[in-house]
Amino acid sequence: MKLSSNLKIKFFSLFFLSIFSFLIISCGGSSDNNDKPEKLAISKMALEDMPDRSLNSPVQDFQLTKANHENLGKDEALSPKKMLIKNGNVRIKVSDVTKAKNAVDKIIENYDAYYINENLSKDEYRYSYYLTIKIPSSKFDEIIRDISKIDGSLTELSVNSEDVTQEYFDLEIRLGNKSAYLDKYRDILKQAKTIKEILEVEEKIRIIEEEIESVKGRIKYLSQRAAYSTLSLDLYQVNHITINPEDGFFSRILDSFIKGWKALTEFIIFTIVLWPFIIIFGITGYIVYRIIRKSHIKKS
Repeated sequence: MKLSSNLKIKFFSLFFLSIFSFLIISCGGSSDNNDKPEKLAISKMALEDMPDRSLNSPVQDFQLTKANHENLGKDEALSPKKMLIKNGNVRIKVSDVTKAKNAVDKIIENYDAYYINENLSKDEYRYSYYLTIKIPSSKFDEIIRDISKIDGSLTELSVNSEDVTQEYFDLEIRLGNKSAYLDKYRDILKQAKTIKEILEVEEKIRIIEEEIESVKGRIKYLSQRAAYSTLSLDLYQVNHITINPEDGFFSRILDSFIKGWKALTEFIIFTIVLWPFIIIFGITGYIVYRIIRKSHIKKS
């Protein structure tokens, strides 16, 4: 009896264990089956949210590419090198303008600089050289220092700088982005099938190429301005007018008489030049006088 009771207990234990395992397996399977529709729904939504990459929507493709490249440019941005556009003004009073100009010529030659403008001005009071010099930016301070040391008196020195680093860096990023857009549209053009698609893409390519040329021109301009600084140099000599102390009273009277005689002759010559007008005004005045006189005689 004891043996048969033990067998019954083992049998019922195995039976309940089997049922419990079956229930667990069934619940797991139903859970997996319930997850499948949800996963399918998510996949469907993801497909619906994806941008249209067909040739029928090149504008959407362009906007997406632009956003990606702008983000890429920001993420990969490195600290740009400083780009400064320097301009200076220097005025030096010298005793001999020609000698000072020769000294400046030697300095310019030593620093690989060059003149873009030379203007010589001379009158009885002042003798000047106005020079505009292009100087490699790395040597700008040195050449100003050497020019300031030439024989003479420095009367003016000013230097101003314009920082174009950020503008230059932004232009380089824009150029890279626009070049990437251009390559993308050229690939799209190869796959275009209809005339409408070809014309739309070619128009986009034309606009982007114009924008690229504009950006390149601005980059070149800033590069040249930053590579060579500009210095305006004024070398001037003051001419002192002196009166000869040996000139006495009678000498000055004689000089004044000569100047008066010259002024009189100039006036006479000027009057002779106006002879036609003098004759016309004389005749007209005489006629008016005769008319007025006759009217007075009649009244009397």
